[in-house]
Amino acid sequence: QCIVYELAFGFPVLSVRIKKDRLAVIGFSEIHIFTFPSVELLSTFKTSPNPRGLCELCDSCHLMVYPGHQRGTIQIVNMDGSNKTDSVCQVHQHDLSCMALDQQGYIVATASSK
Repeated sequence: QCIVYELAFGFPVLSVRIKKDRLAVIGFSEIHIFTFPSVELLSTFKTSPNPRGLCELCDSCHLMVYPGHQRGTIQIVNMDGSNKTDSVCQVHQHDLSCMALDQQGYIVATASSK
């Protein structure tokens, strides 16, 4: 057993997501996206308060889904190359409690606190 990379952050890390070429480190109000396995910072996304560290990365494309800035919304970001595009979808009336994204990036499942 050995350490390949060690990253230090100035905030508590709430969760980590990894796929074949991306690594996402999720904090309370930001998400850092790194290349993988070379671990170079690609992007930082400011988020609304995200105490559960919710974030999903697609296995087969460059989609990322995380809670939006408005209550009950999700932010969908396409990080394909330099063409970062995003959209916001209203999915609940209350705060999100969990989410999942299918392997192809076609279906997002969410649940709210109520």
